[in-house]
Amino acid sequence: MTLFSIRRTSVLLCLLAGAVSLVSIVTWWMLAGVAKAAGPTNTTLPTIAGTPKQGQALTLTKGTWTDLTAVTITDQWEDCTGATCSPITGQVGTTYVLAPTDVGHTIDVLETATATDGATMVHSAQTTAVIALPPVNTVPPKITGTAQEGKLLTLTTGTWTNSPTITDQWEDCTGTTCTAITGQTGATYTVTASDAGHTIKVLETATNTGGTASVSSAPTVQIVAPPTNEFPPSISGVPQQGGLLAENHGTWTGNPTSFSYQWMRCVSSVCTAIPGATTTLYTLTASDVGAQILVAETATNAGGSSAPADSALTGVITTAPGVVPVPVSASAPTVSGVPRQGQTLVEGHASWSNNPTSYRYQWVDCGGAGCAAIAGATGQSYTLTASDVGQSIYVVETASNAGGSGAPTSSAHTAVVSATSDTSLVVSPSGALTNQIVTLVATVSSSSPNANPAGWLTFYDGGSAISGCANEGFQSAGQSAILVCQGSFGAGAADLTAVYTPGPGSLVGVSGSAPAMLDVGKDSTSVSLAVTKQVARGRRATYTASVVLPVSNSGPIAPTGSIEFVDGGRGIRGCLSRPLNGLGATCVISYKSRGRHNISARYSGDSNFASSTSPSRSVQVGKGSPGTIVLGFINSTLQWQFYYHPAYTQVMMLRADGLTRGMSVTLACQGARCPFGLVSIPIRTASSINLLPAFHRRHLRVGARITVRMTRPHWIGKFYSFTVRPGHGPLIILSCLGVDRTRPGVGC
Repeated sequence: MTLFSIRRTSVLLCLLAGAVSLVSIVTWWMLAGVAKAAGPTNTTLPTIAGTPKQGQALTLTKGTWTDLTAVTITDQWEDCTGATCSPITGQVGTTYVLAPTDVGHTIDVLETATATDGATMVHSAQTTAVIALPPVNTVPPKITGTAQEGKLLTLTTGTWTNSPTITDQWEDCTGTTCTAITGQTGATYTVTASDAGHTIKVLETATNTGGTASVSSAPTVQIVAPPTNEFPPSISGVPQQGGLLAENHGTWTGNPTSFSYQWMRCVSSVCTAIPGATTTLYTLTASDVGAQILVAETATNAGGSSAPADSALTGVITTAPGVVPVPVSASAPTVSGVPRQGQTLVEGHASWSNNPTSYRYQWVDCGGAGCAAIAGATGQSYTLTASDVGQSIYVVETASNAGGSGAPTSSAHTAVVSATSDTSLVVSPSGALTNQIVTLVATVSSSSPNANPAGWLTFYDGGSAISGCANEGFQSAGQSAILVCQGSFGAGAADLTAVYTPGPGSLVGVSGSAPAMLDVGKDSTSVSLAVTKQVARGRRATYTASVVLPVSNSGPIAPTGSIEFVDGGRGIRGCLSRPLNGLGATCVISYKSRGRHNISARYSGDSNFASSTSPSRSVQVGKGSPGTIVLGFINSTLQWQFYYHPAYTQVMMLRADGLTRGMSVTLACQGARCPFGLVSIPIRTASSINLLPAFHRRHLRVGARITVRMTRPHWIGKFYSFTVRPGHGPLIILSCLGVDRTRPGVGC
């Protein structure tokens, strides 16, 4: 099934070799007082009995009918949402068992009475909304994860019948008594210290229109609190290069079952883990000289691991007797440079004592996963790459002398490294005409897979933002984003660019596209001319011309300039330059002598539209009364919309704007399921009219034809025809109606 919609907002009138085609817009008026077709008469509506509940049977009592001939009754059960009802396939009997798909909908019956003189349809009253069977649990909810403080528990919801709405509540339980944990209704829960000594479970509730049911998950194991430090560990040993330090346990609650250790080297209150130093003993090295040492102890039990507890610092580590003291840092190194991909960062030395003779460097990346040394980045400078985007950078400097290497010292972290971007622009078509839709496609690409572009894009023509295509916000899910702008331009050269501006927090820098030049040419025009074909000598003849644009021209630029009326190749005095009023101009002239005149109209064109000339029209000046007077062309707008199905078409919208006083609209419908025959509507005031209610939501069958004629005395009218086709939108014919003519395309 497909929705077919057409909107026209321009007027097209083509007069070529006597053939006329008129494209315009029409509106229709709600029809009242349409004569009812013959057929049976309903005296009692059909009724439905039974409980509207899934699995229950509804029973139909047919309506009663009167007619002079035999009546055949058929019934069709329908599923309804509001006022919209759809036939239930295969359900044409007097009973119907409600299915799961009916839940939440109402049910009615469409009863059709058919006799030899016609057919009539009526609907029963709708039932109340169908309710579901109560939910039944077939698989209970389940909790997975480690039941320890700080750990994440995850819920797998249970399985239920009859499509209920599911809600979950995490609970803290002591024995069989459970209390809801405030605010915890999601799919995960992080165990807290207050859960110690308790178990955790989830109460799951299922609700539908048939009722409510609840079931609990199995509880977790009882949660044990991790150890808590009461007194920190301590260090014994001599703080001298080559000396052995020993760790002494701290005091802990919670009966720890195991311990882990990490020795730390501290310089200027900045402590760094010593690689591999994870036992209770540590031998001091030359790298420790000038620094202080502490040990971090972590205790573990069934409830998990504690936070590390730090010992007090040792004294400053000294050099062993007879050994040259190693360098000791008095300040941290520095980093200069812009933290952006492709830029180079440069390390500035820290201040060291004991006369360093050489330095070593290691650049380090830091992000959400922690910090890691950058392979091969061991020089005093480092050029940032795509993999650094989204990370901050610091450098570790180690100074050495004849006594060995001092303790490494680290710089401060840089700001997060950003990526560069590239913006390109493609314009289609490469050549266009005035008002023709042009598609601009901009692609914003990040230089790094670690950062996606996000922010705003603006399309420019010259230095001015294109209306409707400025500051388009976007958040890309990938390394590049594509944004599209559609617009139209006046004739001339358009200098088009696209500029990307990063949003707050974006790690992708600003960029603009190279200019794309678009040459826009003048659009073509044609001129339609209506004349008074026969006029008496001394009487006025009226000539009306209209500039016609191609159907593809949808605005917003309108033609300007003037129209010149010509008689036999020579301009008519007084009508040499008639300015456009809208798209038209009029010339009124009288003749003193008899004869034949060949009249044509020339449009001058302007900076956006080409000039054009109408075909010539013959005018006869004689003794008799004037012939048919043509004052102009009917101008109005039409919107229509159809829903089409392989077996029928339904009118979804018919509205006309710009109808004027003195017009008449004649509406006809021929064929199966037409709700009316022929109606004529006089227009007494300028108006817009909605005709949709006249169709009563009827399903027009294949072959049905809707026509409309718009006429006004002494004006060229309009004709529209819509013929229903199977599985396609209606076949549409648009034409004109000559003055006082009923046959489309004749006399115009």
